[in-house]
Order: sequence, then C-alpha cells, then structure tokens
Amino acid sequence: MTQLPQRDSIPSDLKWRLEDIYGTNQEWEQDLAKLKASKEKVLEVRGTLTSGENLLKALQMQDEIGLLADHVISYAHMRKDEDNANSSYQAYADQAMAAAVELNAAQSFFVPEILSLDPNTIRGWIGQVPGLKLYGHYLEDILRMKAHTLPAEQEQLLAAAGEIAQAPSNIFRMFNNADLKFPEVKNDAGDMVELTHGRYGQLLESQQREVRKGAFDALYETYTAWKNTLGATFIASTKKELYFASTHRP
Repeated sequence: MTQLPQRDSIPSDLKWRLEDIYGTNQEWEQDLAKLKASKEKVLEVRGTLTSGENLLKALQMQDEIGLLADHVISYAHMRKDEDNANSSYQAYADQAMAAAVELNAAQSFFVPEILSLDPNTIRGWIGQVPGLKLYGHYLEDILRMKAHTLPAEQEQLLAAAGEIAQAPSNIFRMFNNADLKFPEVKNDAGDMVELTHGRYGQLLESQQREVRKGAFDALYETYTAWKNTLGATFIASTKKELYFASTHRP
C-alpha cells in the first residue's frame, strides 16, 4: 500500500521556497508588527482627502500597506498549507487575518470619503495631478458603486466583521485539508494507494474504467458521510453572502 509521503521526504526542488518571501519566521513577525502599526498611518489620513495631491498620497500609502499585507498573509497561509494540522502556522494565519481585518476596518472611511466629493472634481484631479491618472480606473469604479456603498460608520462595522464572516470557509478548509481522510483505492498498477485530492485528479485520467470509478466512488462516498456537516457549513456561507449583499443596497 502506497501512503501519502511526508513533506520532509519530498525533494526540495519539488517544494515552494517560502524563504524567498521571508528568510525566517522572525522576519515575518517583524512585518506583522509593521502591518499592525500601519493602522495609525491610515487613521491620520481620515478627513484629508480634500485635494488631488492628498488623494494621490493616500492611494500610494494604501498600495504600500496593501503590498506589505500581501506578503504577510501569503507567507502565513502558505506555511499553514504545508500542513494544515500544524498549530503554530494555524496561529500565524489567524494573526495575519486578524491584522488585515483590523486594517480594513480602519480604512473603511476611504471610499465613503471619496464619494462625498463631487465626481467632476475627482475627474478633474485625475487629469491635473501627475500620478493620479494611474488610479483613474480604480476611482471610476468607486464612483460607479456609489449606490451600493454605505456611510463610513456602517462600512466600518461590516469591515470589522470580516474575521467572523470568514468562519464558514475556514471551517471547510480545515475539514477538507486537515481532518478529512479518504480510503485506499487501486491505481493503474493494481496497487492500493491512499486517495488524496492530488491523486484523485491523476486517477480520473486513468485508461482503466475501474480505476476511475473506484476513485470517484471513494471520494464522494467520503463526502456523503459528512453531508450534514457540509450542508450546515454551506448554508452558513450562503447566509453570510446574502447578508452582505442585502446590506450593500442591491
């Protein structure tokens, strides 16, 4: 029986190099602290979007913080994806997401404040202020979504609920990638192998019908055994989407 190999037995050239993002976990922790501290920089901008120059500076700051957040979140989640059962990297991913949600809540004033300005004034700034044209499409999108944007205080409340809103998808991810185990099935050579998400795709490409059928049946019989849990998780996710859709004035 061929079991799924452990990560430490996989050749290094077949694994991603997260060291290219952060050489050490300590470097990641330092950037996480920077990301949390950037909330104060964001709040200093509130109420200052009264000129094209100030708007450009705010957008550039938003890009800078967004790039930092991308690095912090990507590293944490990819470390977690190496082994979803690793509690240390589960904590990293949770910390990264919590920091991102808090930052989104702090930035929630941004779009309503832009929408409080005259659209023609904003379009004039785009044509007059060097560098602002780069953000023209982004700003036009904001203007286009005015009917679906709430006042700043309400947008802040919704943004702050982001971590809670992620619960259904986080639960399914941990169930699907860490806790769920599939049975053994036969491969093309007639050997019994442990079925996994990755092997499922390979087995479905087999020239042997019994191999394809065995993999298909094993996968979906396993999911069917958890149909009530999966159904409740899906319903929770759907209700979350409906809630956010209804609050943003469909």
